[in-house]
Amino acid sequence: MSFNAIGNYAEALDDYTTAIELDPGNADAYTNRAVLKSNLGQNKEAIEDCQKAIAADSGFFRAYFVRGYCRYLIRDYKNAISDYTQTIILQPTYVNAFYNRGMAYSILASYKTACEDFSKVIEMSPKDYRAYVSRGMVNGKLKKFPEALSDYDSAIAIKPDHANAYYNKAYTQFEMKDFANAEKNYSNAIKIKGDYYDAYYNRGLSRYEQKKYEEAISDYNVILDKKPNDFETYLNRGLCKNQHDRHDEACADWKKAMELGSKTAETNYDQHCK
Repeated sequence: MSFNAIGNYAEALDDYTTAIELDPGNADAYTNRAVLKSNLGQNKEAIEDCQKAIAADSGFFRAYFVRGYCRYLIRDYKNAISDYTQTIILQPTYVNAFYNRGMAYSILASYKTACEDFSKVIEMSPKDYRAYVSRGMVNGKLKKFPEALSDYDSAIAIKPDHANAYYNKAYTQFEMKDFANAEKNYSNAIKIKGDYYDAYYNRGLSRYEQKKYEEAISDYNVILDKKPNDFETYLNRGLCKNQHDRHDEACADWKKAMELGSKTAETNYDQHCK
């Protein structure tokens, strides 16, 4: 969803400002300047430029799209949806407007509507792996697990090195209590992205459910080497150690998790370590 960088920002901003001074009704210049401002994190100022572009040319669809993107970034999702809808009215085949609107609907938990937008993207652009992954995620939210798995498989077929597709497929399989295949696909995600710590964490959960306690501990060790203050990982490593007859080590992990703020670890410590 991000815009591409456009050369030297300062020079480009000056160029667009000059173009606007020469032609105050230049909607394209306002919109391009808005893109640059958004890339600089100046989204409110970018929105103002888009509004000037729309005032100059109410049919200029890019201005609505860029304003929608900026509103999305500042978490004004409802107005972002309105802008994407207007973009689609003006340019019915603009794939990115459907995709971005689907993302905004998804954040607002309007999953069925989001699914419709992602399906429209796939209809117009069948090789858009992003849309399959995103539709898989909303299908998962709707508890339509077979459909979600099919979407992830489609994304992987298009882009076999897409770690998030494997991760989300594994997440769905975990929800289905298919822990062995969840473990397998978390491993696939890790092969592609070696520092995918969420995948290590969730693979640890999958291994715990299969009573593979030592392997789960190995996953949690990887995380704690890089994130030594992650209390959830200490908590879960403690659970694995307790199941693996390493009681004193489990208590040490729960104590550390307590110190980092885990109430669940405090309960476990009180029950098992005093």
